[in-house]
Order: sequence, then structure tokens, then C-alpha cells
Amino acid sequence: MAGGGEDKHSKKHPASAKKKKDLKKKGTVPKSQDVPMALGLAAAFGAMLGMKGMLTSRLQAMMSGDESYFAAIKDVGTPEGIDVKALAIRVLVDVAMVSGPILFAVLVAALIANIAQTGLIITGEQMKPNLNKINPKNKFKQWFSIKSAQELAKSLGKILLASFLGFLVLKGSMGAISESVAIDVTSGCEGSQQCALALMTLGASIIKKLFIFVIILYVVIALIDYGFQRKNFETEHKMTDKEVKDEYKNSEGDPYQKGKRRQMAQEIAMNTSQEHVPQGDVVVVNPTELAICLKYDAEVSPVPWVLAKGEVHDADAIREAAGKAGVPVVRNKPLARALYELCEIGDIVPEELYRPVAEVLAYVFQLREQQMANANQAAQASHAALHANDAAAASQSLEPGADGVHDLGAVTVPVDPAAAAARAAAAAGTNEVPVSATAAGVVLPTGGSKTDAPAVGAGASPGTHASWGLAAHQPEQPQRGAAGGSTGTWGAASAAAPAAATPAGTDGHTSGDDDRYSWR
Repeated sequence: MAGGGEDKHSKKHPASAKKKKDLKKKGTVPKSQDVPMALGLAAAFGAMLGMKGMLTSRLQAMMSGDESYFAAIKDVGTPEGIDVKALAIRVLVDVAMVSGPILFAVLVAALIANIAQTGLIITGEQMKPNLNKINPKNKFKQWFSIKSAQELAKSLGKILLASFLGFLVLKGSMGAISESVAIDVTSGCEGSQQCALALMTLGASIIKKLFIFVIILYVVIALIDYGFQRKNFETEHKMTDKEVKDEYKNSEGDPYQKGKRRQMAQEIAMNTSQEHVPQGDVVVVNPTELAICLKYDAEVSPVPWVLAKGEVHDADAIREAAGKAGVPVVRNKPLARALYELCEIGDIVPEELYRPVAEVLAYVFQLREQQMANANQAAQASHAALHANDAAAASQSLEPGADGVHDLGAVTVPVDPAAAAARAAAAAGTNEVPVSATAAGVVLPTGGSKTDAPAVGAGASPGTHASWGLAAHQPEQPQRGAAGGSTGTWGAASAAAPAAATPAGTDGHTSGDDDRYSWR
């Protein structure tokens, strides 16, 4: 007894979705038998109302005329007698025509009621041979269980309520019954057929009233019983701590299932995110293993955010989508790695990456403006000499490599508008632009955390970031002396097109380790 009580109290967790699914496969679901009963009664009543004309004519044919049952019964004493077989066939046909549509309506209503409660369940568990079902001991326990007592009490209660309603309806109709009988006795009936039809009409009226009251009663009972059955099901199938842990170990903790779910989630995320690549401003790659698409819109967020990211095959898909949409592709190994590790799709750029991302976007925005003005600037004869002098440098920095992506080299954002125009002219025809790994100035963080995306149009907090404005791509020199990973501002001072950023530990020379950069 103690053990049973302890087990009952230890079941404190609601049944999990997996347990409910397993129970449903076995046919164990919460349902009320009163719901099909209530809907079946309503369907039968509706069918009788719809067939009122046919029922009336059929009953009249059965009770009056030369082809009536009364006429057939009169023939019993005649020499010809009565064809019992033919009469039996007539009775069966008439009963089938009257009751068939009603029974069909009840069957359909009961089927709909069961499906509405439990859904469509096709299982053979209930049909499998089980000796426990015929075990007298189990049957005895089942008969005298609390659940059986509850069902017996409900059945008796429904019978008593229905009987009481029937009594009330008959009591209210006693006046009409007495009046009908008195008229028949005093005036006399023209044959037993007329008397039978009169009584059947009165009986139909009484049955109609009784049907209405019983249907209302069963609808109320069905609603109450359905709620009771669901609550009883939830209580009966609660889970213990051990059951919850075992279920997690068998399903959630299974390495194969875990890997399969992760793969499916990644595929769904990538298929969804790649659709947004054409809306991005730049794709940062590393060089073929990683790809991160960034978007900056000051009206949506004061800080750029990640539209898509992926590695290996997903990175190739992002680069391909960017190439088709004309989104610039920038190769920057340390920045790509930092963005991939720190940001998920939809996250904003963390503070430690403000400066390098600002430089990339500054270059991209400036290149975009230069390309728009390139045709007019190239047409001016006064720029011919400048174009010739700067052609070699532009060709070296903007020509793509064998893999179709520009090498970063030591190219920085140009600060001379005239030279910038020449570089843009040389870059025409490609959507991939080089940005120096040195200029990126990225320091890979060791324990940084992702930053939640701000509200649309939210302002910057003091000490975190200012704003990403058009000043971010103005051709101005950034301030030197900023510590690596400092916040800076998303404006002309920090996001401006930089001059050469100096790697940490050097004095104007590029460090051999391209994974660690700092602003001096």
C-alpha cells in the first residue's frame, strides 16, 4: 500500500507528447461515449424531420387502404387466406425504407463524433490476442474498480434523468391523450385504421417533445463527461521523474536522433536564410569554408545583423546566391571566423567586431557609389592621366584570383576621391571586392557572447555604439590609438574608410598570423 501511494504521488509530470503518441498508437485516448450518443440522437431527430413527408405517407399506406396491413389481416378468415411470406416481405421493406436513412444518419454521426475526439486511429493493438483480457482475476478487479463504479453511477444517473424527462413529457401530454380518446369513444372511429392513425399522430408529437428534451440532456452530459475523461486521462498517465529521464535518454539523448535533428534544423535554417542573401550588403568569406551575409539598414537596426551564414557546401550556396544577386563578396579570414562563431542568423554584430565590420561596409558602400559615378568620371579627359598612373595598383588589388575571389593583400579603403574613381573603373564587371586582413583589424574574442538584436529604430546606449550613418563610408582617416576591440562609433570616426591598420605587436608591418589583429 505504501509503495502504491508513493508511486501515485511520484507521478507529478504531465504525459509527454511522445507518451501520448505511443498511447494513441495502442488506441488509448481520452474519449467520452456520451458524445457519439448525443450526436447520434441529434442526427436521428434531424433525419426524421427531413423525412417527415415520406414517413407520413408510408405510415398512411401501412394503416389504411386496400394494401394496408389491416386489409391483409382481414383476409385471414377468407377462403383465399393470406400470403404470410408476401406480408413478411412487405413488412421488412417498409421497415427498411423508414429506419434505414435514420440508422445511416446515426452511424455517420457516431463516426464523426469519435474522429472529432481522438482523430483517425488505425491500430491493431486492440485486436491482438491477450490472455489478460479473459483472466477471471483481472475481470473481477475491473468489475469492482473505482472506474467501473463511476461508469455505473453515470449510467444509472442518465437513466434516471431520461426517465424523469419522459415522465414530465407524458404528464404534460395526458390532457391531449385523454381528449383524443374521449373524442374517439363519443364520436366513434370509422374503422380501426382511423383510430390507429389518430393515436400515431399524437404519439409522434409526444415523441418529438421527448426527443428534444433528451437531446438537450445528453449534450450537457456529453460536454461534462468529455472534460472529465480528459482530466482523468491526464491524471492516470502522468509520469515519474524516472520515466521522464528514461524517455529523454531513449529519444532526445540518442546520438543518431540528435545528429539527425541537428542536420534537419541546419538544412531548414540554411534554405530559409539563403533566400535573404540578395537583400544583403556584403558577404564575408573565409576563403571557401565560411560565408556570412551582413545587412545594414539604419531604419531597421542601428547595428548591422547577420542575414545568412554557412560552412562548406552552405557557404558555396551563399556565395553563389550573392554572385547572382550582385552582392559584394569580401575575403577576410579572421573576421569571417569571428562572425561565424559569435553570431547566429538574425543576431546583430557584437561590439568587439564593430570596427572591422564598419571598415568592410565602408569600403563596400564607397565602391557602390564609385561604380555609379564611374561612367561619368571615366568619360572626362582630365582624369586620363590619373587613370593611367593608378591602373597598375587597381589591377593588382581588384583582379580576382583563380578561385574567383579577390585576395586581400594590403589594400585599404582609398581616401583620394580621384584615385577611388580609378579603382572603381578597374573593378567594373565583378561583384567581389578585396579588403585587407590588416585593415580588418579583427581580434578573435575568447569568450564573447552574442548580442540580442535591438528593437527597430532603437537608439544607442552611451558607451556601446552610436549610429551607423552615411558617415560610415565617408573617405576619412580613422583615429589611431584605439584599443583592440574598443567600441568606437558607427560613424565617421570608427566606421570610416580606414588607412592601414597596424597589426598588434608590429610597427607598421603585417603580422604573419592573420588570425589576430588589433588597432594601435
